[in-house]
Order: sequence, then C-alpha cells, then structure tokens
Amino acid sequence: DVYKRQGAVMVLFLFVVMLLDIKAERQRRLKLFTFVGGVAVAGALGWKLMQVIRTVPAGGARAAVGTTEEVGKLLFTRYLLPFEVTSVLLLVAMVGVVVLSRRDAK
Repeated sequence: DVYKRQGAVMVLFLFVVMLLDIKAERQRRLKLFTFVGGVAVAGALGWKLMQVIRTVPAGGARAAVGTTEEVGKLLFTRYLLPFEVTSVLLLVAMVGVVVLSRRDAK
C-alpha cells in the first residue's frame, strides 16, 4: 500500500514536470532581487544544516532519530494529520504552478 502511494506521487510529479513550459522558463530573465534572495535562502539553509550536523551525537543520526521503521510508525500514527495536510498543500502548490504556467502562455 505504501509503495502504491509512492508510485502515485512519482507519477504526479512526472505529470507536473511534463506540463511545465520549459521554453518559456528559458526566456525569463534572472532578476537581481531574485538572485540575491535565492542566495540568502540557500545560505540560511546551509547555516541551519551545519547547526543540525553539529548537534548530532557521535553515534550518528540513527542514535538521535531512530530507525526507519520507528519514523514510519510515527508518521502513519501520531503525525498522520500533519502528513496528510502537507500532501494536500503540495498538491495545491503543483496545481497552482500548472495554472500559472498556462495563464502566461495565453
């Protein structure tokens, strides 16, 4: 059942990528504000990632987080609602991308 969901998500992402107009993306120019914002977000993400790496115990991430089985059990029991809300949010974002890319073409 889990593998069917993963396959469905992969097919969904494949359709989104296929529906995007790559030629229109190449014509758009990179603006300075967008570039600076992207570099700032990437830097903040890298800094936060380094903080997380420094706080992991010497035994590695397994000692800090647990096994994949434990994470899966938590994801589908205790955190099921946030997981499903996130999936719906991602679906809405993908549909929004497709709608916006279609609107620019007209």
